[in-house]
Amino acid sequence: MKLEIGIDLGTTNTVVSFLKNGALEQLKFRNKDNLPSTMLFVDQKVTIGDIAKRKSALYPKNYIKSSKTFMGDASKSWDVEGEIFTPTDVATEILKEIKKNIKKYDSNITEVNAVITVPAYFTSTQIDETKKAGEAAGFTIKRIITEPVAAAIAYGIDDQVDQTLFIVDIGGGTFDTSILEVKGSNFNTLAVDGDSKLGGDDFDNHILEALLKFIRKDQGVNLSSYEKSDLDEDEYRKAYQALVNKAEEVKIELSEFESASIEIANLFSGYNLSMSMTRDEFEQISSISIEKIKRTIQKTMSDNSFSPKDIDKVVLVGGSSKIPVVREFVSELFDKQPYSDKPLDKLVAMGAAILAHQSETVQSKIEISDIISHSLGIEMVNSRFSPILEKNSKYPVSKSQMYTTVSDFQTHLDVNVFEGEDEDEVTNNSFYGGFTLSNIEHSYAGTPQIEVTFEFDINRILKVTAKDLNTNSNHSENIDIDKTQKKNITPEQQPFDIALVIDVSYSMNGYPLQKAKEACQSMVSDMIDLNVHRIGLVEFESYASTLSYLTQDQHRLNEAISSLCCKGGTNIRDGLRVAEEELFKTREKTNKELVILVTDGGSAEAPAIRQAEKMKLSGMKVVTIGVGHGVNERLLRNIATPDDYYQIDTVDKLQEIFHRISCSLQAI
Repeated sequence: MKLEIGIDLGTTNTVVSFLKNGALEQLKFRNKDNLPSTMLFVDQKVTIGDIAKRKSALYPKNYIKSSKTFMGDASKSWDVEGEIFTPTDVATEILKEIKKNIKKYDSNITEVNAVITVPAYFTSTQIDETKKAGEAAGFTIKRIITEPVAAAIAYGIDDQVDQTLFIVDIGGGTFDTSILEVKGSNFNTLAVDGDSKLGGDDFDNHILEALLKFIRKDQGVNLSSYEKSDLDEDEYRKAYQALVNKAEEVKIELSEFESASIEIANLFSGYNLSMSMTRDEFEQISSISIEKIKRTIQKTMSDNSFSPKDIDKVVLVGGSSKIPVVREFVSELFDKQPYSDKPLDKLVAMGAAILAHQSETVQSKIEISDIISHSLGIEMVNSRFSPILEKNSKYPVSKSQMYTTVSDFQTHLDVNVFEGEDEDEVTNNSFYGGFTLSNIEHSYAGTPQIEVTFEFDINRILKVTAKDLNTNSNHSENIDIDKTQKKNITPEQQPFDIALVIDVSYSMNGYPLQKAKEACQSMVSDMIDLNVHRIGLVEFESYASTLSYLTQDQHRLNEAISSLCCKGGTNIRDGLRVAEEELFKTREKTNKELVILVTDGGSAEAPAIRQAEKMKLSGMKVVTIGVGHGVNERLLRNIATPDDYYQIDTVDKLQEIFHRISCSLQAI
């Protein structure tokens, strides 16, 4: 027997709805319509829900609540009795508890298909982890939809009229705003905004801070931390957890009454807490969170060019939307009373259940057109962010971006994927994952043309494919994305000691030497990272001399380059000798050694070749660049290490060759 359900996997409470005899019902958890999203791990046993919550004061170190707030955060975990639990693990245990209660409801059910809801402002990583938790718990995940869409279905499916809805969803740990267009059974998301780190927990914390402040004033005991409390650790943790639980109760009570009495017997060391809080006091201490909610609602309207007159119905969703000041603000802004005739804490699960049962409950199929809540793109080498799938794009969607290499003969390309809107500083966005493209075209920097495609399916699950357009080969049909560690997209550079050996014979006089100087200055200023590499300068004619020993001082190098002047003949052997004997006598053991020789002529072959062979045997890399048609190509090829001879027709191309050489340093 198969059961179709809708799951609102909440920060504070989880609700499950399903259809029975044509009517929506909620799955019961110890005779209640919701399951507290809490977990207790004691003596290697997992307990979920109300019992976990009740025992939290006895075992505060073993208690986990509001784990949804950290969903998708790879750095967050809880160590309980030596067991490590991630937010996804906790979600899995909560969903397993649902599975157990379904079996209690009807033991004949063998398959459960679920539509799970997530906040509209969840990132793709958070959605991925939610789906993973559902599958690990044994559900067939029919679809992942956003909470505002589910709420809109619950409200709008019965009306069967064209209307524009504004959804305000304040859950336990997340806050969403959405504008949806409803036309019959079609639900089209027009705009989303929100804060995945704002919700009912924040209001609990405001009350908790007020309780701690009262106790400090009343008893002189600081319970803000164990270290400051001067209490036994076990006594402190039990007292603190009791205050956390009481804060949530007070928040709920003040949504219904003008004041709340706060009493906790024997909180610590025989102290009985007794105080009261009015609704006005609550609103005052919560003003920061309330203002955030107000600003986000207004921003959602203004950023998307909507006025209150464009909204037909405002729908409140989530337990914390019951807070009176929120309802009052919404009423004033939209000049209409928000709809809250249906149970706010069950609305999302009800909408998800309707979608799960749509083939049985509506004549025409429900169509959902949702949008991406965060741009998804790649990290560039200058720490900028390049969006590929942009915020508010409809999905499912597929778009491509061209990549290339930054080093000559690069064997692979590392790519980091981020979500967010800051294009100037990628680290201000959320890291999604990284991947590596291997077996790319073996060519110079900038030559490979690699088309990388990002594709979102209807559940916003990302698939990445790549194709090398020059070789027409698919390197991966489905690239594995590593979400645990960022890739180093700028290849680590091996430090080099570089000797520029420049021909200053009379044939280089005038324009050739001037362009050679410009190319050398460009290399020193723009191409070579002097924080990593060192450069020295040798000039040669009939004799060779050192103009600059190896240095990372750009000013000194530019002065040496400016002093190059023509005289004498061409003695390549002496240029190489001086480079080896004078520049590399200050060699660093960790640095590789590179000689770049530029000449427009030739000289005695045997001495130059013997000198070059000696240098190459010691591990030096020798690059030769012949300028014009009067060079001795055979000599320069013999001097150079394999594939390191360049022939250029004119000195104007020297800067291009220098750039190619500097790029290749990262791939050597």
